[in-house]
Amino acid sequence: MPRKPGSALKRGTRADVYANSFYQTVTEPSANTLTFAEVNFNINIHETMGIILHKLEYFDTGVSYEGLSAQSDAVKMALTTSNTITSLDLSQPTVIDLLIVAPFTFGTPASAHLIYHPVIRDFTSLPGGGLILYPKPLYVAIQGVSLAGARTVQVRGKFSYIQLTGVEAFELIDQARLVT
Repeated sequence: MPRKPGSALKRGTRADVYANSFYQTVTEPSANTLTFAEVNFNINIHETMGIILHKLEYFDTGVSYEGLSAQSDAVKMALTTSNTITSLDLSQPTVIDLLIVAPFTFGTPASAHLIYHPVIRDFTSLPGGGLILYPKPLYVAIQGVSLAGARTVQVRGKFSYIQLTGVEAFELIDQARLVT
């Protein structure tokens, strides 16, 4: 939960003792179209609250991996701070996390490989217990590559709120704005 107005926290202290969750789904309107959906947090844009992102869980809808047969086929899914980028790749500084699913055939394209869901990204081993982010704005993105149909991804995140000083909050905001 966000802090109560007027309550004081020491610099760098967590405003939460428990992990919170967010959930967002995004569907391409047509095949191979980069598409974004904003993640909403219960934070006023003027508050100096940040989040520590502990974990991301990527789910597909059961059809996201269908049609992945050629080596050029792929599904890209990401968490990003911008919805103005034109591609999902690591050359984009606003991409916080990127997952690319592409086929690898063992002999013939008819061979099978088990897919485990969800695909989990765990950031708890990082210093501070995760990635520190300013939560306004954060987007879930998806883009198919060389596919015949539109794709959908569902993302669930586990996070904690953290109280930031004004300077820390502006540094995180500037970082997101400078790279967009």
